[in-house]
Amino acid sequence: MSSHNLIKGSELVMYEHYIGIGVGLLGTYLISGKENKNRKYGFYTYLVSNIAWSAYWISMGDYVPLIQYFIFSTANVRGILNNS
Repeated sequence: MSSHNLIKGSELVMYEHYIGIGVGLLGTYLISGKENKNRKYGFYTYLVSNIAWSAYWISMGDYVPLIQYFIFSTANVRGILNNS
């Protein structure tokens, strides 16, 4: 069953996994740069990606991966603080 069948009328939720992938790739690009400023923004984009992936897993009714994304998010906050 696709996620758009689980959350009725939400076009955004239908595409949250694509948003998560795209934003995650952007974050990886930013973090791989040499400048601290870009790395900081990369960690912010990872947080957005984690939110999108969390929305996807919630829409699928699977809550276990949220533990993983919570851990990722805490690591991203640490990355933001270390690159300020």
